[in-house]
Amino acid sequence: HGIIVHADTLAQAAARAAILHGGPWLSDFMAHLRRMRDYTAARLDSIPGIECPLPQATPFVFPDVGSLGVSGDRLAEILAEEARVAVYGGSAYGPAGKNHIRINFATGMPILSEALDRIEARLKLPLPV
Repeated sequence: HGIIVHADTLAQAAARAAILHGGPWLSDFMAHLRRMRDYTAARLDSIPGIECPLPQATPFVFPDVGSLGVSGDRLAEILAEEARVAVYGGSAYGPAGKNHIRINFATGMPILSEALDRIEARLKLPLPV
């Protein structure tokens, strides 16, 4: 007894349409992600104590925040509680991530700009040790 599994007809039609007609949308979306990535990294790099390399193939930045004097996990807590911005502490990605946070930049400019404004404003104040 065998089981035959195939993609349903709707999924096949959607995949065909994406392959045949999705090129312009994909190009526009990738350009948008590059703009959001570059903007995010530049904004974070302009904040004293943060170093943000440009990622090449992900919608996340992983800036080093070790110079701020708190761990990435602690900074994530502070930003969530006091700036109302959700970022992830880097220790979840292994010991080397201890002094990092992870930020998703795959959103629109108004949301991203406000989140970075809030992060920057909070980091102008002293951080608890």
